[in-house]
Amino acid sequence: MAVLLANLLTANTVASWRCIYYLAIIYCTMSLVGMSVLYIPPSPPQADYDKSRWQEVKELEYISITLYTGGLTTLLVGLTWAGTAGHPWTSASECADCVTGIAMLAACFVYNFCLPNSLTSTISHIYETD
Repeated sequence: MAVLLANLLTANTVASWRCIYYLAIIYCTMSLVGMSVLYIPPSPPQADYDKSRWQEVKELEYISITLYTGGLTTLLVGLTWAGTAGHPWTSASECADCVTGIAMLAACFVYNFCLPNSLTSTISHIYETD
C-alpha cells in the first residue's frame, strides 16, 4: 500500500519525490506537538530511589543483553546481505549469519524464561504479579 501511494505521489505531484519529505515533516511536527501537549508521564516507581547508579549497573543481566543484541544484530546483518552479489541466499556466510542469529535469540529466550529464577534476568520477574 505504501509503495503504491509513494509511486502515485512522486508521479502525479509537482514536488516529485520531495513531497514525501514534506509529508514526513508535517507528520513529525504534529506528533511532537501532540506529545508535548497531551503526554503525562507516570510517576517513577518509589522502590528505585534508594539505589545508587552502581547498584543498578550491578543488577543488569549482561548475559541476556549480550545474547539479545548479538543475536539480533547477526540476524539483521544476514538478512541485509541476503541476495546481494557477494552473498547469495545459498552461500555459507549468509546461512551462518542467519542460523547464528536465530540460535542466539533462542538461547536468550531459554536463558530468560526457562532456567531457574536465580539465573534469569529481571525481565521474568517484571511480569510476575504479587
